[in-house]
Amino acid sequence: MNKHLILLIALALALPLSSQTLVESDIFVADRGNSSNGSDGEVRLYSNTGAILGTLPSAGSGKIRGIGVDDLGNAYVARGNEIIRYDAPGYGQTTTVATGTKAQDVAFDPVSGTLWCSFGVNASEATIVQATTGGVVLQTLMDSSLVHPRRLAFGRSGDLYIANVVGNNVIHLDTATGVFQEHVNVASQSATPIGVAVARSKPDRLYVVSDYGTATLILEIDGAPGAGSVTSSFNFGSLTDLTAPSGLETDGSGNLFVANRDMGMNIPGVYPIRPDGSRPVPPYIGSEHINPIDVAFIRRRLDLSLTSSDGTSANGAARVLFGPQQAAITVSLDAPDFPNAVYALFWSDISNTLMGQNCLANPLIDLPIGDGVQIHPLDARRAPILLDSLYFLGIQIIQNGGSGAIPAADPALCPGSVPGTFTFMSGLLDANGHANAQIVFPSLPCPPPVSVQIPLGLIAAVVDPTVFGSQVGLISDHPACLLLEQP
Repeated sequence: MNKHLILLIALALALPLSSQTLVESDIFVADRGNSSNGSDGEVRLYSNTGAILGTLPSAGSGKIRGIGVDDLGNAYVARGNEIIRYDAPGYGQTTTVATGTKAQDVAFDPVSGTLWCSFGVNASEATIVQATTGGVVLQTLMDSSLVHPRRLAFGRSGDLYIANVVGNNVIHLDTATGVFQEHVNVASQSATPIGVAVARSKPDRLYVVSDYGTATLILEIDGAPGAGSVTSSFNFGSLTDLTAPSGLETDGSGNLFVANRDMGMNIPGVYPIRPDGSRPVPPYIGSEHINPIDVAFIRRRLDLSLTSSDGTSANGAARVLFGPQQAAITVSLDAPDFPNAVYALFWSDISNTLMGQNCLANPLIDLPIGDGVQIHPLDARRAPILLDSLYFLGIQIIQNGGSGAIPAADPALCPGSVPGTFTFMSGLLDANGHANAQIVFPSLPCPPPVSVQIPLGLIAAVVDPTVFGSQVGLISDHPACLLLEQP
């Protein structure tokens, strides 16, 4: 695979293998084909800048209706009456893992490590099937509330949300008990839900698009399982070219990626949309598109650990103490899909942000902060950290390499003194995608007059200059902090 620019946020504690950090990378687009030219569809892989990277070989028969990806990068395609697995990384080997009547969609549950599949276009056919990734069917569920189950989306706790087209509602399934309940009814919005996605940063928020009726609305739905309500909507009808949404996905920076079919005079493609309804980049379109029906991210492994010679704070975050000592911070980077890539380290002051407040209690905070910085003009994602002068300097270091010095603390904390500085380091990941980097934090000249903790967001980037400007890889979705503390 081509190397990519990756933005990595350094975590404060080493993560065990069972909780590896996985962040969005390339994106699969399922094309349902076009009956007028005899096509049953294809699945293509794109970078986050819309560059086509490849096409999956044809397998199975019938129309393609949905796609999902597991945490190992294997792709699962709902086609005809089957759910077909394409094995990563080459995607040349395929296996049928579940069958039913008119396969609609497939979603991977990261909690149980199993697949959940929707089948059927009417009440008599409608089923939800749970299967292992190896193709062992674990259970088949039916319920009177299911009429035409389409897209599936998982919440953080293993809750499954089902876009139920004919029922004009979204169904919640407790996968632990097998109990179905209506989560929200959107008939009053003239909505017939075809696509549903869970916000990465707000686990009780869904986004829903409609097949008919208000097919130019993205509905924002908030509420605990079984108690959802429409809290907001964005009418993109004025955009004229996005008029037939289907599958959608969210990333860790709050963006929606909407698959838009060719239904009339609109332009088919994948449309990135910001939470405020704006479109930061043009849709991903190309002559290869016929009828995009669904989208799914590949999520790449990203493990980082951060340690400091000054030890950890009370909540377990690495710390730097005020005083004469020279704190040495060691960052271990692991991005095995990106061997021999360039890395650089930089940071941003987060002391006056919600993330800064939260990380004082939890060093592994995982909520995006601020609108962030767009890494590349054609990539909708943004680094989830503050727009500030420090961060912009960091971006320059990423692009140009080298090192620099930036104030590390507000001089007001120690009047008449010179603030400490970070030295920016750069280097290469090894053939296994691993590196250890060390940052020496010069001493802070004097302790502050009152007890204080100042959180800093430490960021690492991995850059391949040969493709920078045409492809962007991973952008982490959760900053974590390093704490400046009074000893």
